[in-house]
Amino acid sequence: MIDAAAVLFDCDGVLVDSAASVERAWRRWAAERGLDADAIVAVAHGRRTEDTMRELGLAGDLAAEVQRLEGYEIADAPSVSAYPAAAALLPELAPGSWAVVTSGTRALATSRLEAAGLPLPAVLVTADDVAAGKPDPEGYLEAARRLGLTPAECLVLEDAPAGVQAALAAGMRVVGLPTTHPAEELAAATLVATWDELVLRGAGGRVVLSRGDAYDRALMASASILTIGNEIVSGDVPNTNAVWLARRLAPLGVAVRMIAALPDEIEAIAELVRSEAPRVDFLFVTGGLGGTPDDLTREALAHAFGVAQEEIPDLAADLRARFLRDPEYAARWALLPRGSRALPNPLGGAPGFALENVYVMPGLPAEMEAMFAAVEEEFRRGSPIGAWRRTYRTRESVIAPLLAECGERWPGVLVGSYPTFLPDGPRVEVVVKSADADELAAASAWLEASLAAIIVS
Repeated sequence: MIDAAAVLFDCDGVLVDSAASVERAWRRWAAERGLDADAIVAVAHGRRTEDTMRELGLAGDLAAEVQRLEGYEIADAPSVSAYPAAAALLPELAPGSWAVVTSGTRALATSRLEAAGLPLPAVLVTADDVAAGKPDPEGYLEAARRLGLTPAECLVLEDAPAGVQAALAAGMRVVGLPTTHPAEELAAATLVATWDELVLRGAGGRVVLSRGDAYDRALMASASILTIGNEIVSGDVPNTNAVWLARRLAPLGVAVRMIAALPDEIEAIAELVRSEAPRVDFLFVTGGLGGTPDDLTREALAHAFGVAQEEIPDLAADLRARFLRDPEYAARWALLPRGSRALPNPLGGAPGFALENVYVMPGLPAEMEAMFAAVEEEFRRGSPIGAWRRTYRTRESVIAPLLAECGERWPGVLVGSYPTFLPDGPRVEVVVKSADADELAAASAWLEASLAAIIVS
């Protein structure tokens, strides 16, 4: 769904379940001062303590009151626990691919992470490090700076509306986890989902997040394929790139959820990229990288991500050296959207590029296939997708109930049927696919026996 260079976690409500501890501390503090504890607890989560107290119009020594409350929280730290998904994920992440940005102090964040048995991040931005707390974006921007990344390269996981606002104001994508606030209060987030609905993992030094149904989660990764070219849409040239990619991705454990074709139009391409890239782990785009006036894919991707095109100096120099007859014409291929990673073209001139989870490759099949082969290990996820196929002399309507039942019995498999009508009668090819070998074997064995019982040879 989303491919990022790093994920920035809030601490409380995202990595650590500390809601009860936070509430106990605030209620104790409020009772000592005769304040409305319910009203305070309703607004305190996800914000710096001093910001909440300042909003209450607290008179006296604010620093001393903050320190008193923090003392209550640190003393209660042994009561907190890690969210299981977070505990499983953090050890998989490369040190430079994650950080924690919290409204608590360094002492409080450290005590809770350690009490929950979670590793301490190399980059920890706390209330001690910023002049303004969430919803101000300062904390998230500081984390990106320390990681050496742009905001667009970061993904944020937040549980509080103030944190979601801070991430968006920083120019980052954000997933809202409804652990301490209802989902409707996090609606501004790029995506709202529970830990159980997300698949978040480290991959080649990056972080990949996906979400899907039981079949998608079993496969671990999903992809969409966009082929660009007026000649494809008009039917003058067959869309062989999409078919080749779909077949090549299955053994890598990646399921294709959509194949589309668009003409060489910047706005149409950008609109599809914006809508489809967040839904899949990988979006593959082929075509439109040459030097003719209708080759507009670089421009369209820059428009989709809202970034400028920038010349990559080393790439431009290499192209000028290779294409001596017209070096400046070739150098234009190095004008890639800001933040892109160039993909070498072993068989041609125009390079491809990767921008977040979007991989852009040439339209010429030989060049596209060679470029994909050079980077395909980046896409390997889990087990390869296995398939069982049989063709039956029957009508699809006759076997449809059994196909539906098979899918219900084994939700981690995909069941398909493809009818043809020949002079000697109708036929249906039945296909069962899964990345789980045991499920595939059980489902296909049951389906084969069930079909044999109702189909008369």
